[in-house]
Amino acid sequence: MAGSIGNTLRYGNKKTKRLLYFLIILGVISVFLGMFALIFSNAVLGVLAATMFFTDVFILAKTNFSKMSMQEQEEKQRAERRKAESVRKREEKKQKKENEKEDPEEEDHGALEWVSSEKKQKEKEQKEEEQQPVKSLQQYDEKQMKKVFIAYKVKREHVPIMIDYCQTERISQCPAYLWKDNEFLYFLLLEEEARMVKHPISEVDGIHIRRGVPAKPSTEYPAMQEKSLVSRVFTPYLPNYYRKEVGTYMEYKKNCYSLAEGIWCTAASVQNMLKILSREFYIEDDKVNSDDYSPYFRKIYIDRVLYRDAVLSASDYDKKVRETLTSLAHADISEDTFHYYLAQMVMGNLIPQEYADFAVSKHLKKKKI
Repeated sequence: MAGSIGNTLRYGNKKTKRLLYFLIILGVISVFLGMFALIFSNAVLGVLAATMFFTDVFILAKTNFSKMSMQEQEEKQRAERRKAESVRKREEKKQKKENEKEDPEEEDHGALEWVSSEKKQKEKEQKEEEQQPVKSLQQYDEKQMKKVFIAYKVKREHVPIMIDYCQTERISQCPAYLWKDNEFLYFLLLEEEARMVKHPISEVDGIHIRRGVPAKPSTEYPAMQEKSLVSRVFTPYLPNYYRKEVGTYMEYKKNCYSLAEGIWCTAASVQNMLKILSREFYIEDDKVNSDDYSPYFRKIYIDRVLYRDAVLSASDYDKKVRETLTSLAHADISEDTFHYYLAQMVMGNLIPQEYADFAVSKHLKKKKI
Protein backbone atom coordinates (compact mmCIF):
# COMPACT_ATOMS: atom_id res chain seq x y z
CA MET A 1 0.00 0.00 0.00
CA ALA A 2 2.76 2.42 0.95
CA GLY A 3 4.54 1.77 -2.35
CA SER A 4 1.34 2.36 -4.32
CA ILE A 5 0.72 5.62 -2.49
CA GLY A 6 4.30 6.71 -3.11
CA ASN A 7 4.03 5.96 -6.86
CA THR A 8 0.73 7.79 -7.03
CA LEU A 9 2.21 10.91 -5.40
CA ARG A 10 5.12 10.72 -7.85
CA TYR A 11 3.47 9.74 -11.13
CA GLY A 12 -0.26 10.34 -10.63
CA ASN A 13 -2.21 13.09 -12.37
CA LYS A 14 -3.65 16.08 -10.54
CA LYS A 15 -7.07 14.49 -9.95
CA THR A 16 -5.59 11.33 -8.35
CA LYS A 17 -3.13 13.32 -6.25
CA ARG A 18 -5.92 15.56 -4.95
CA LEU A 19 -7.91 12.46 -3.82
CA LEU A 20 -4.88 10.99 -2.08
CA TYR A 21 -4.02 14.26 -0.32
CA PHE A 22 -7.63 14.51 0.85
CA LEU A 23 -7.53 11.00 2.34
CA ILE A 24 -4.22 11.70 4.08
CA ILE A 25 -5.54 14.91 5.59
CA LEU A 26 -8.77 13.14 6.62
CA GLY A 27 -6.75 10.44 8.39
CA VAL A 28 -4.59 12.98 10.22
CA ILE A 29 -7.67 14.89 11.37
CA SER A 30 -9.33 11.69 12.64
CA VAL A 31 -6.21 10.83 14.68
CA PHE A 32 -6.12 14.29 16.28
CA LEU A 33 -9.83 14.14 17.04
CA GLY A 34 -9.33 10.73 18.67
CA MET A 35 -6.54 12.15 20.83
CA PHE A 36 -8.71 15.08 21.93
CA ALA A 37 -11.59 12.68 22.68
CA LEU A 38 -9.34 10.65 25.03
CA ILE A 39 -7.86 13.70 26.73
CA PHE A 40 -11.19 15.45 27.36
CA SER A 41 -13.26 12.21 27.67
CA ASN A 42 -15.63 13.51 24.99
CA ALA A 43 -17.77 10.76 23.46
CA VAL A 44 -18.99 12.91 20.55
CA LEU A 45 -15.43 13.64 19.43
CA GLY A 46 -14.64 9.98 19.78
CA VAL A 47 -17.55 8.89 17.56
CA LEU A 48 -16.67 11.58 14.97
CA ALA A 49 -12.99 10.55 14.99
CA ALA A 50 -13.89 6.87 14.57
CA THR A 51 -16.32 7.64 11.73
CA MET A 52 -13.75 9.70 9.84
CA PHE A 53 -11.02 7.11 10.41
CA PHE A 54 -13.07 4.15 9.17
CA THR A 55 -14.34 6.17 6.19
CA ASP A 56 -10.76 7.02 5.28
CA VAL A 57 -9.65 3.39 5.62
CA PHE A 58 -12.65 2.18 3.59
CA ILE A 59 -11.89 4.56 0.67
CA LEU A 60 -8.19 3.66 0.76
CA ALA A 61 -9.04 -0.04 0.65
CA LYS A 62 -11.49 0.34 -2.23
CA THR A 63 -9.18 2.47 -4.32
CA ASN A 64 -6.48 0.62 -6.24
CA PHE A 65 -3.80 3.31 -6.37
CA SER A 66 -1.28 0.85 -7.70
CA LYS A 67 -3.42 0.15 -10.73
CA MET A 68 -4.20 3.83 -11.22
CA SER A 69 -0.54 4.71 -10.95
CA MET A 70 0.37 2.08 -13.54
CA GLN A 71 -2.35 3.30 -15.90
CA GLU A 72 -1.22 6.88 -15.52
CA GLN A 73 2.38 5.89 -16.15
CA GLU A 74 1.30 3.98 -19.25
CA GLU A 75 -0.75 6.96 -20.46
CA LYS A 76 2.20 9.24 -19.84
CA GLN A 77 4.51 6.90 -21.74
CA ARG A 78 2.01 6.63 -24.61
CA ALA A 79 1.78 10.44 -24.73
CA GLU A 80 5.57 10.68 -24.81
CA ARG A 81 5.72 8.09 -27.61
CA ARG A 82 3.05 9.97 -29.62
CA LYS A 83 4.96 13.21 -29.14
CA ALA A 84 8.23 11.58 -30.23
CA GLU A 85 6.49 10.04 -33.26
CA SER A 86 5.00 13.41 -34.18
CA VAL A 87 8.41 15.09 -33.92
CA ARG A 88 9.95 12.33 -36.04
CA LYS A 89 7.30 12.73 -38.76
CA ARG A 90 7.77 16.50 -38.80
CA GLU A 91 11.51 16.07 -39.17
CA GLU A 92 11.01 13.55 -42.01
CA LYS A 93 8.58 15.91 -43.76
CA LYS A 94 10.99 18.82 -43.34
CA GLN A 95 13.87 16.73 -44.67
CA LYS A 96 11.74 15.62 -47.62
CA LYS A 97 10.95 19.23 -48.53
CA GLU A 98 14.62 20.17 -48.26
CA ASN A 99 15.54 17.27 -50.53
CA GLU A 100 12.93 18.37 -53.05
CA LYS A 101 14.39 21.89 -53.06
CA GLU A 102 17.89 20.61 -53.74
CA ASP A 103 19.16 20.56 -57.32
CA PRO A 104 22.01 18.02 -57.32
CA GLU A 105 24.67 18.72 -59.98
CA GLU A 106 26.84 15.69 -59.28
CA GLU A 107 26.10 12.31 -60.84
CA ASP A 108 24.46 9.78 -58.57
CA HIS A 109 22.84 6.38 -58.91
CA GLY A 110 19.46 4.78 -58.27
CA ALA A 111 16.59 6.89 -56.94
CA LEU A 112 18.59 10.14 -56.80
CA GLU A 113 19.43 9.87 -60.50
CA TRP A 114 15.79 9.17 -61.35
CA VAL A 115 14.53 12.15 -59.27
CA SER A 116 17.15 14.40 -60.86
CA SER A 117 16.23 13.36 -64.41
CA GLU A 118 12.51 13.77 -63.68
CA LYS A 119 13.11 17.25 -62.27
CA LYS A 120 15.17 18.24 -65.32
CA GLN A 121 12.38 16.97 -67.58
CA LYS A 122 9.81 19.08 -65.73
CA GLU A 123 12.09 22.13 -65.96
CA LYS A 124 12.48 21.53 -69.69
CA GLU A 125 8.70 21.28 -70.16
CA GLN A 126 8.20 24.42 -68.09
CA LYS A 127 10.70 26.33 -70.23
CA GLU A 128 8.96 25.12 -73.39
CA GLU A 129 5.60 26.31 -72.01
CA GLU A 130 7.11 29.71 -71.18
CA GLN A 131 8.57 30.01 -74.67
CA GLN A 132 5.37 29.00 -76.42
CA PRO A 133 3.51 32.31 -75.89
CA VAL A 134 6.45 34.15 -77.47
CA LYS A 135 5.97 32.27 -80.72
CA SER A 136 2.16 32.43 -80.61
CA LEU A 137 1.93 36.22 -80.16
CA GLN A 138 4.11 36.95 -83.16
CA GLN A 139 1.27 35.85 -85.42
CA TYR A 140 -0.75 38.96 -84.49
CA ASP A 141 0.35 41.42 -87.13
CA GLU A 142 -1.89 44.27 -88.28
CA LYS A 143 -3.67 42.10 -90.84
CA GLN A 144 -4.35 39.33 -88.34
CA MET A 145 -5.55 41.81 -85.70
CA LYS A 146 -8.11 43.26 -88.11
CA LYS A 147 -9.47 39.77 -88.76
CA VAL A 148 -9.69 39.06 -85.01
CA PHE A 149 -11.44 42.38 -84.31
CA ILE A 150 -14.01 41.70 -87.01
CA ALA A 151 -14.55 38.10 -85.92
CA TYR A 152 -15.25 39.10 -82.30
CA LYS A 153 -17.08 42.35 -83.13
CA VAL A 154 -14.74 44.49 -81.04
CA LYS A 155 -16.26 47.90 -80.32
CA ARG A 156 -14.47 51.11 -81.19
CA GLU A 157 -14.40 52.02 -77.48
CA HIS A 158 -11.97 49.28 -76.48
CA VAL A 159 -8.78 49.53 -74.43
CA PRO A 160 -5.69 47.33 -74.00
CA ILE A 161 -5.08 45.76 -70.58
CA MET A 162 -2.82 43.04 -69.21
CA ILE A 163 -4.44 40.15 -67.33
CA ASP A 164 -2.02 38.78 -64.77
CA TYR A 165 -3.96 35.66 -63.90
CA CYS A 166 -7.40 34.08 -63.70
CA GLN A 167 -7.72 30.56 -62.29
CA THR A 168 -11.29 29.89 -63.38
CA GLU A 169 -10.62 30.79 -67.02
CA ARG A 170 -7.04 29.45 -67.01
CA ILE A 171 -5.53 32.78 -68.01
CA SER A 172 -1.90 33.54 -67.23
CA GLN A 173 -0.01 36.76 -68.08
CA CYS A 174 -2.11 37.44 -71.12
CA PRO A 175 -2.61 40.68 -73.10
CA ALA A 176 -6.26 41.45 -73.77
CA TYR A 177 -8.66 44.08 -75.08
CA LEU A 178 -11.53 45.26 -72.90
CA TRP A 179 -14.86 46.82 -73.89
CA LYS A 180 -18.49 46.72 -72.82
CA ASP A 181 -22.08 46.94 -73.93
CA ASN A 182 -25.22 47.40 -71.85
CA GLU A 183 -25.01 43.95 -70.31
CA PHE A 184 -21.47 42.57 -70.37
CA LEU A 185 -17.80 43.30 -70.04
CA TYR A 186 -15.82 41.63 -72.82
CA PHE A 187 -12.20 40.43 -72.58
CA LEU A 188 -10.57 39.49 -75.88
CA LEU A 189 -7.57 37.31 -74.97
CA LEU A 190 -4.57 37.23 -77.30
CA GLU A 191 -3.37 33.70 -76.66
CA GLU A 192 -2.12 31.08 -79.12
CA GLU A 193 -5.63 31.34 -80.48
CA ALA A 194 -7.73 34.39 -79.69
CA ARG A 195 -10.71 33.78 -77.42
CA MET A 196 -13.25 35.93 -75.62
CA VAL A 197 -14.48 35.93 -72.02
CA LYS A 198 -17.47 37.98 -70.92
CA HIS A 199 -18.71 39.02 -67.50
CA PRO A 200 -22.12 40.50 -66.53
CA ILE A 201 -21.86 44.19 -65.60
CA SER A 202 -24.62 43.68 -63.03
CA GLU A 203 -22.20 41.51 -61.01
CA VAL A 204 -19.49 44.19 -60.87
CA ASP A 205 -19.59 45.72 -57.38
CA GLY A 206 -16.34 47.65 -57.72
CA ILE A 207 -12.64 47.33 -58.47
CA HIS A 208 -10.93 45.03 -55.96
CA ILE A 209 -7.27 45.35 -55.01
CA ARG A 210 -5.08 42.42 -54.00
CA ARG A 211 -1.76 43.51 -52.50
CA GLY A 212 1.49 41.60 -52.23
CA VAL A 213 1.01 38.96 -54.94
CA PRO A 214 4.32 36.99 -55.22
CA ALA A 215 6.22 37.81 -58.40
CA LYS A 216 9.33 36.82 -60.37
CA PRO A 217 10.12 39.71 -62.75
CA SER A 218 12.94 37.83 -64.50
CA THR A 219 10.68 35.00 -65.69
CA GLU A 220 7.27 36.68 -66.09
CA TYR A 221 5.73 37.84 -69.38
CA PRO A 222 8.33 36.30 -71.74
CA ALA A 223 6.17 37.20 -74.76
CA MET A 224 6.72 40.87 -74.06
CA GLN A 225 10.48 40.44 -74.49
CA GLU A 226 10.14 39.69 -78.22
CA LYS A 227 9.62 42.36 -80.85
CA SER A 228 6.07 42.19 -82.15
CA LEU A 229 2.97 44.31 -82.62
CA VAL A 230 1.54 42.92 -79.39
CA SER A 231 4.65 43.73 -77.33
CA ARG A 232 4.71 47.32 -78.66
CA VAL A 233 1.08 47.84 -77.65
CA PHE A 234 1.04 46.00 -74.32
CA THR A 235 4.50 46.53 -72.78
CA PRO A 236 3.31 49.73 -70.98
CA TYR A 237 0.80 47.57 -69.07
CA LEU A 238 3.29 45.19 -67.47
CA PRO A 239 3.16 44.92 -63.65
CA ASN A 240 4.70 47.45 -61.29
CA TYR A 241 7.00 45.39 -59.08
CA TYR A 242 8.27 46.26 -55.62
CA ARG A 243 10.51 44.50 -53.14
CA LYS A 244 9.37 43.43 -49.69
CA GLU A 245 11.39 42.00 -46.84
CA VAL A 246 10.18 38.53 -45.86
CA GLY A 247 12.14 37.13 -42.93
CA THR A 248 15.83 37.35 -43.76
CA TYR A 249 15.51 37.82 -47.52
CA MET A 250 13.77 40.04 -50.06
CA GLU A 251 10.90 39.01 -52.32
CA TYR A 252 9.35 40.72 -55.30
CA LYS A 253 5.68 41.57 -55.05
CA LYS A 254 3.01 43.18 -57.23
CA ASN A 255 -0.51 44.48 -56.74
CA CYS A 256 -3.36 43.17 -58.89
CA TYR A 257 -6.76 44.70 -59.65
CA SER A 258 -10.02 42.99 -60.55
CA LEU A 259 -12.95 44.58 -62.35
CA ALA A 260 -14.58 41.21 -63.04
CA GLU A 261 -14.56 38.51 -60.37
CA GLY A 262 -11.46 36.34 -60.56
CA ILE A 263 -9.84 38.21 -63.47
CA TRP A 264 -6.83 39.97 -61.94
CA CYS A 265 -5.10 42.64 -64.02
CA THR A 266 -1.91 44.63 -63.58
CA ALA A 267 -1.82 47.99 -61.82
CA ALA A 268 -0.78 49.67 -65.08
CA SER A 269 -4.09 48.52 -66.64
CA VAL A 270 -6.30 50.29 -64.11
CA GLN A 271 -6.44 53.66 -65.91
CA ASN A 272 -7.83 51.92 -69.00
CA MET A 273 -10.21 49.82 -66.93
CA LEU A 274 -11.68 53.03 -65.50
CA LYS A 275 -12.27 54.35 -69.01
CA ILE A 276 -14.59 51.42 -69.67
CA LEU A 277 -16.28 51.12 -66.28
CA SER A 278 -15.69 53.54 -63.41
CA ARG A 279 -16.25 51.97 -59.99
CA GLU A 280 -15.27 52.37 -56.33
CA PHE A 281 -12.10 50.64 -55.12
CA TYR A 282 -12.09 47.96 -52.43
CA ILE A 283 -9.04 46.32 -50.92
CA GLU A 284 -8.71 42.67 -49.95
CA ASP A 285 -6.95 43.17 -46.64
CA ASP A 286 -8.47 41.62 -43.50
CA LYS A 287 -6.44 43.86 -41.21
CA VAL A 288 -7.44 47.16 -42.80
CA ASN A 289 -11.04 46.03 -43.31
CA SER A 290 -11.47 45.13 -39.64
CA ASP A 291 -13.52 47.22 -37.22
CA ASP A 292 -10.27 48.47 -35.68
CA TYR A 293 -9.95 51.02 -38.48
CA SER A 294 -12.30 53.83 -39.44
CA PRO A 295 -13.75 54.15 -42.97
CA TYR A 296 -11.66 57.33 -43.34
CA PHE A 297 -8.49 55.34 -42.65
CA ARG A 298 -9.45 52.71 -45.24
CA LYS A 299 -10.24 55.36 -47.88
CA ILE A 300 -6.86 57.07 -47.53
CA TYR A 301 -5.13 53.68 -47.36
CA ILE A 302 -6.63 52.68 -50.72
CA ASP A 303 -5.76 56.06 -52.26
CA ARG A 304 -2.17 55.63 -51.12
CA VAL A 305 -2.00 52.21 -52.80
CA LEU A 306 -3.38 53.76 -55.99
CA TYR A 307 -0.82 56.57 -55.78
CA ARG A 308 2.08 54.16 -55.34
CA ASP A 309 0.82 52.10 -58.29
CA ALA A 310 0.70 55.30 -60.40
CA VAL A 311 -3.07 55.04 -60.79
CA LEU A 312 -3.33 58.44 -59.08
CA SER A 313 -1.00 61.35 -59.74
CA ALA A 314 0.58 63.23 -56.84
CA SER A 315 -1.88 66.12 -57.20
CA ASP A 316 -4.88 63.77 -57.43
CA TYR A 317 -3.70 61.89 -54.36
CA ASP A 318 -3.27 65.11 -52.40
CA LYS A 319 -6.74 66.26 -53.44
CA LYS A 320 -8.40 62.97 -52.45
CA VAL A 321 -6.66 62.85 -49.04
CA ARG A 322 -7.75 66.41 -48.25
CA GLU A 323 -11.32 65.59 -49.32
CA THR A 324 -11.38 62.58 -46.98
CA LEU A 325 -9.94 64.57 -44.07
CA THR A 326 -12.49 67.34 -44.68
CA SER A 327 -15.26 64.73 -44.49
CA LEU A 328 -13.77 63.50 -41.21
CA ALA A 329 -13.60 67.07 -39.84
CA HIS A 330 -17.28 67.67 -40.66
CA ALA A 331 -18.49 64.21 -39.58
CA ASP A 332 -21.19 63.96 -36.93
CA ILE A 333 -18.93 62.29 -34.36
CA SER A 334 -17.69 63.19 -30.89
CA GLU A 335 -14.58 65.25 -30.25
CA ASP A 336 -12.76 62.24 -28.79
CA THR A 337 -13.66 60.06 -31.77
CA PHE A 338 -12.39 62.69 -34.21
CA HIS A 339 -9.01 62.94 -32.48
CA TYR A 340 -8.82 59.13 -32.12
CA TYR A 341 -9.38 58.61 -35.86
CA LEU A 342 -6.79 61.26 -36.68
CA ALA A 343 -4.21 59.90 -34.24
CA GLN A 344 -4.72 56.43 -35.70
CA MET A 345 -3.75 57.74 -39.14
CA VAL A 346 -0.67 59.58 -37.87
CA MET A 347 0.55 56.78 -35.60
CA GLY A 348 -0.03 54.26 -38.39
CA ASN A 349 2.20 56.31 -40.72
CA LEU A 350 -0.73 56.73 -43.08
CA ILE A 351 -0.53 60.53 -43.20
CA PRO A 352 2.16 63.05 -42.14
CA GLN A 353 1.54 65.71 -39.49
CA GLU A 354 0.87 68.28 -42.21
CA TYR A 355 -2.35 66.52 -43.19
CA ALA A 356 -3.34 66.09 -39.53
CA ASP A 357 -2.97 69.87 -38.98
CA PHE A 358 -5.15 70.44 -42.04
CA ALA A 359 -7.91 68.21 -40.60
CA VAL A 360 -7.72 69.93 -37.20
CA SER A 361 -8.04 73.40 -38.79
CA LYS A 362 -11.12 72.25 -40.72
CA HIS A 363 -12.58 70.77 -37.54
CA LEU A 364 -12.05 74.01 -35.56
CA LYS A 365 -13.76 76.05 -38.30
CA LYS A 366 -16.74 73.69 -38.15
CA LYS A 367 -17.00 74.14 -34.35
CA LYS A 368 -17.01 77.92 -34.67
CA ILE A 369 -19.88 77.78 -37.13
